[in-house]
Amino acid sequence: MQSRPYPEENAVVRTLSNGVTVTLEKLPHLRSATAGVWIRTGSGNEPQNQAGISHFLEHLFFKGTKTRTARQLMEAIEHRGGQLNAFTARDFTCVYVRTLDTHLHTGIEVLADVLKNSMFCDLEKERNVVLEEIASVEDVPEDYAHDLLVERLWPNHALGRPVTGTFETVSRLTLDDVREYYLSRYRPSHMFFSVAGNFDEQR
Repeated sequence: MQSRPYPEENAVVRTLSNGVTVTLEKLPHLRSATAGVWIRTGSGNEPQNQAGISHFLEHLFFKGTKTRTARQLMEAIEHRGGQLNAFTARDFTCVYVRTLDTHLHTGIEVLADVLKNSMFCDLEKERNVVLEEIASVEDVPEDYAHDLLVERLWPNHALGRPVTGTFETVSRLTLDDVREYYLSRYRPSHMFFSVAGNFDEQR
């Protein structure tokens, strides 16, 4: 494992033997911490016929794993006063947890469970949720204006498409599509794990 200080920051960057990049920033004056996994894939990496698959996959992560139901995932964090969430952009996807410092180890374990053991359950239910998001895009003018802008900047390119995809492409996505995309993009060399707050580095 290689370590190096981050320039002009109170952070250390390490590269694990499996290729995952780890960034640690200790803030001992806090009583909380945030841990996140940033994956170098987003809507800008998608083929046109699968537009929206990164965002769809982000939704499916939280529907249950090999060891926890969707409810158990949320309860493991929220019963301790924390938050488990995710978001997708054009060039990355992030899954993160915010907790009190005393519960950070649980938060990191749940993050690992979500990213490694997701069963991608409730495909049709989550498809409907995403389709509702697509249908309501014009309800948030600033987001809609941004989508129109990037479409003009990058016409006929993945970066110019909405992060959520289109009604047509999301309606056609299958479980096999999701699994194949996950296996091809969610690799250690594409992942960055970061922790900021009060934590025990060795633990």
